Amino acid sequence: MNMLLLYKMIQARFYQYHCEEDALSEEECATLAKQVWKEYQQTGDNLHELIEDAVYEFLTK
Repeated sequence: MNMLLLYKMIQARFYQYHCEEDALSEEECATLAKQVWKEYQQTGDNLHELIEDAVYEFLTK
């Protein structure tokens, strides 16, 4: 999977929550992307749902 695509998908979810462009640093985005990709490889669940869950969890903690 292209990590740049994964980053874009994560950023798109942040925009859906009406977050500012700088609400997520590159380090945080990389961490979320690695977390999502690891979970996707382990479970094979829907990638969009995994991203949605990760972003929601990030914003609510």
